[in-house]
Parts: sequence; structure tokens; C-alpha cells
Amino acid sequence: MAAYGLYTHIASNKFRSMLLLAGLFALVYVLVYAGALIAEVVINGDETVVHYLRRAFYDLKVAAPVATVVAAAWIVIAYFFPPVDDRCGDRRPRRHPAARASAL
Repeated sequence: MAAYGLYTHIASNKFRSMLLLAGLFALVYVLVYAGALIAEVVINGDETVVHYLRRAFYDLKVAAPVATVVAAAWIVIAYFFPPVDDRCGDRRPRRHPAARASAL
């Protein structure tokens, strides 16, 4: 999506942000599936691959609501509680001391 002016840049950034958030949820689901697959193999090590894949998918369906809530909480915490600069209680990002000295 090419951006030509300020408003197209804003729209482009919003679109990319939505894709990144969707990608975060997709990544969480992939990690839950991988964990369920590993757990199924460790719990019962003498079954077929198809059995493991089906059981892991069932475990994913059961754990998906919990994973969704945890990912949403992660996003809310990151959005509403940005990092705090401990030296002055400011919510601005830290700068390197040399960059601060050159700004004076």
C-alpha cells in the first residue's frame, strides 16, 4: 500500500498495525498447538502421528479461549502501561547519555 500524504501514511500504519495484531494472535495459537503436540507425545509416546495431530488440535480448541484472553490482556497491558523512565518518572523513551549531552 503506497502512501502519498499524511492521511495515507496514517491509514497505512493502521492497516499494518491490524495485521501485526492478527499475526500476534496467530502466533499464540501456533505456539499453543506446538505445546499441545509436544505434550501429547510426552504423555503417550506409542501412538501414530495422525493421532497426535488430532489430539493436539482438540487441545488447541479447548485452550483457544484462554490463549485469546491472555493475548488480549498482553496487548492491553502493553498499550495502557508503557515503560517508565525510572530516573525522572517520565514516560518518554530513554536516550543515550552522549545524545543528551550533545543536545545541551
